[in-house]
Amino acid sequence: MLRDRYDYTLTTSSQAARDAYVMASERMLEGTAGIAEGFDIATREDPGFALAWVGLARSHQYSGDVAAMGAAIAEAQKQGKGLSDREASHLNCMGLMLTGKIPEAYPAIRAHVDAYPRDALVAQTCSSVFGLIGFSGQPGREAETLAFKAAILPHYGEDW
Repeated sequence: MLRDRYDYTLTTSSQAARDAYVMASERMLEGTAGIAEGFDIATREDPGFALAWVGLARSHQYSGDVAAMGAAIAEAQKQGKGLSDREASHLNCMGLMLTGKIPEAYPAIRAHVDAYPRDALVAQTCSSVFGLIGFSGQPGREAETLAFKAAILPHYGEDW
């Protein structure tokens, strides 16, 4: 089975889809150009690769294309059969967030990151001032963001 850069399994048998997914994921974490293009390649190489569709949906969220985001997350959910527990949880968390179910998404993301702390695409949804914690408007959000990051930091070692 193929793995991502954090050594989590990916439900795809296509090396090209896996490589495009990893490249697009890294671009997303870096904030560099080519995110949507990378996830688009991954979905073309393996149309059944649910997490590639999730990444594509997230890239459309970044660009403000709500219709394309909705279509991509719907396709991810359609393709989300036979996933590992981690991938199913990843899909659930991101699906809740991308469909605006933030009160349900936040605890699901916290539980997911507790179980899979190196699932960086899910973790990054809460790790910045622009994330779910930072934009929550809740008192103590700065301390909560710091505690969130402190809990996952040991799992990343020297990884940027």
